[in-house]
Amino acid sequence: MANEIELPPLVVKTGKSEFRLRCHAAAWAAEYGGSVKIHRRHSRDFPGLLLLSATGPDTAAKAVRAALYQPDVEAEFVLDIDGTTERMVRAHCDFNGKPVSYSAAVLKLAPGVIHLVALARIPGLMPNMSDDHLWAELSGPSYTTPLLRSWTAWLKETMAASGGIVIAQGFASTVGVLKTQPDELDSLITSGVKEGHLRMVA
Repeated sequence: MANEIELPPLVVKTGKSEFRLRCHAAAWAAEYGGSVKIHRRHSRDFPGLLLLSATGPDTAAKAVRAALYQPDVEAEFVLDIDGTTERMVRAHCDFNGKPVSYSAAVLKLAPGVIHLVALARIPGLMPNMSDDHLWAELSGPSYTTPLLRSWTAWLKETMAASGGIVIAQGFASTVGVLKTQPDELDSLITSGVKEGHLRMVA
């Protein structure tokens, strides 16, 4: 008999309510985090939740989806992974400090069991930050800079170091936020070619 997959527990706290789910995947980033009051006097910063895939009882999963839909609801996500506790809050935009909205869907897996998938609506959010997906984004309609597929790894590393890409932390996920503007990509590729990091060979 095959071993069952162990899914880490996830506790979602909203005001006086608390819901328990099992986490399939999650991603979070400090750049989109917020503060949570501790003991009513002190506050502590936690990273913002970017992606969540979890299963649980019908009422719990739907309640968490409803909380994500409501910007005024403060939600804290506590995930236990291999003895380590990760705490997250609803994602906030870095330029105005307000909670972002989420897209969230639920799917019935069995009687009383729901699978919830939620994604923060942040410009440039990429649920998959593999080189192939980044290449598809950089060579798509949002950018007009000529570039080669072989440059993707260097571009990814350089943009991550300069803040042009936010690489999220996560469990069973590779999520990132592409913040590089078209003119910034132009300048990056120009300097990369001049400095010999990028070669004009397919």
